[in-house]
Amino acid sequence: MQSEPHDASDPTARFHSHFSPQATPTKYQEVPNEGSSSYVERHWVPQCPDNYIPKVGMVFKDLDDAIRFYRAYAAEAGFDVRKTTTTKKKGSVVWKYVVCSREGKKHVPTISLNDASHDNGHAALPKPGRRRRISKRIGCMARVAFRILRHDGYVLSIFEEQHNHPLTSLPYRPFLKINRNIDLGHKKFILNYAKANIGTMKSYRLFKESVGGYSSVGATVVDFKNFKRDLKAYIAGGDAQMVIDKLFRKSEVCPGFRFDDEVNEYDQLSRLFWCDAASRKIYSLFGDVVSFDATYKTNRYMMIFAPFTGVDNHKKCLTFGFGLLSSEDAESYSWLLRSFMNAMGNAPSCIITDQDPSMRIAIEEVLPQIKHRYCMWHIMNKLSGKVGPVLSKDTEFMNRINQVVWTHYLDKKEWKAQWRSVMADYNLTEQSWFKSLYTLLRMLPSIRSAMHIFVVFKNLKIEKIPDLYVTNRWCKFHLLKPMFNVGGSEMDKVSFTDQNKTIVSRLMSDIHFCIAFVEHNPDLLLAFSNTINQHKEALIDKLQDGKLSSDTSSMFENFYGTSAPSKVRVLPPAQVCTKGSGKRIKGGKEVSIEESKKTKRLCRTCKEYGFHDSRNYPMNHEK
Repeated sequence: MQSEPHDASDPTARFHSHFSPQATPTKYQEVPNEGSSSYVERHWVPQCPDNYIPKVGMVFKDLDDAIRFYRAYAAEAGFDVRKTTTTKKKGSVVWKYVVCSREGKKHVPTISLNDASHDNGHAALPKPGRRRRISKRIGCMARVAFRILRHDGYVLSIFEEQHNHPLTSLPYRPFLKINRNIDLGHKKFILNYAKANIGTMKSYRLFKESVGGYSSVGATVVDFKNFKRDLKAYIAGGDAQMVIDKLFRKSEVCPGFRFDDEVNEYDQLSRLFWCDAASRKIYSLFGDVVSFDATYKTNRYMMIFAPFTGVDNHKKCLTFGFGLLSSEDAESYSWLLRSFMNAMGNAPSCIITDQDPSMRIAIEEVLPQIKHRYCMWHIMNKLSGKVGPVLSKDTEFMNRINQVVWTHYLDKKEWKAQWRSVMADYNLTEQSWFKSLYTLLRMLPSIRSAMHIFVVFKNLKIEKIPDLYVTNRWCKFHLLKPMFNVGGSEMDKVSFTDQNKTIVSRLMSDIHFCIAFVEHNPDLLLAFSNTINQHKEALIDKLQDGKLSSDTSSMFENFYGTSAPSKVRVLPPAQVCTKGSGKRIKGGKEVSIEESKKTKRLCRTCKEYGFHDSRNYPMNHEK
């Protein structure tokens, strides 16, 4: 008897599909044991549709097709399988056995123990140091064997149908190992959500909601985690080299792209800078004032992320370039500033930073001709902690200090007089922080004319703007002669998008639209599902014939935007301990703010509401 299980109409060809709920439950048979009259051995026989049941004499075109057919039968019947004995002859597989996963017995390795106190001299003990694991093997004899044919293909020669254990019931069959496969759809889903920095647990729950329940997922959360583990392992030890390769390819595609890197004595990446053509174009238009800040979150290697930012005419934040540093010393900042200057071709008029002394040294070395100013927000944010809780709550003091700091109408001489007056009135002249701040007067932001000054000129009936208030950024010639000019073709390369990604995005949008359109119409929903399944089966056939590839490494390459390097020249950076890393000592103001957000509770000892209870009552420590 011969049968071809390759027909497209045969449901066994859809080995990834869900199983028919109309399948009848399994039944068991009681068989008397030959060695005992009281013991009855039970056998369970799967009850499946006839087109799923293997039959001796069935012929398959290859071994993979034969194993696939038996796996489809096992999935429908409710048991797991595994491949076992293989017999080869001249390099070809002659016999191949596939058995129930509960076949055989657990093998317990033993060691021999010589002991003179024992008469036999030996005692069997389990080997130490092994983790105890529960075995599910109970000697089930259900199996199938395929034998190679003389001409081509394989024939089903042995088929044992009976099991010595109950089979999995229908509601639990989707959780069998044979039905839990991370297919292309799962992988693509995990990768898409990984781009949004969504972990595997949330991805699994979102997938469960999208397919309607845990039984329809087709995998467990452990399978999702294992795939995410493989995704990380793909770049292990070569992620720094992959970043450099990706930036190098970007510079080849877009000549306006710039990047620079440096390694330490151990060939580990220590410094990196990059900017694209669009950022350079923006810098040429709005790069007269640049903010340089290195207080942002760091990556897994604890490197400092230091962006160069600015503001446009609409007070919107702009980004000119990016830097990653493994150290916050003056040498690293100097290197980053030089890389920034080489990419932009011109220095800004003013650079604003925090009060980091290493930044000040680097700017004086690389950009001695520009104005260096400290960020007033950083300075004023420290004020309440420096003056103490009494003055920080004094509204008159805060108003006076703000009038001095944020004024636009005082020249430098008047500003000094106002500052000294406030310091003298509140006995802050000898305060070390204010003294050091006064010595850095030249580093504070200077008075700059703003856009609203033209309204002032208009109200004062000034017909001609004084030359003192005419700046380059408000003149047309500044736009006509940018420092770095980018043509239309350069900008097109910056915004280049892979055509395949565009098609995929449009396809996903169309599928979601179709599902939303037909989900409330059973007839249209069934027709749409049949159409999708037909295309799915056609793609599976091409995949089995080798016309399509489902290699996981290609998906990883598409996710990272580059392939794993064959040779690693730049090693990943070593984790560093920077000034912004780890836990820091919180100030009294910050601790008080955090405490004020907590809900007060009643202490049974002092009978008052506070942030303590009877166990940590403050007076208990004084006894």
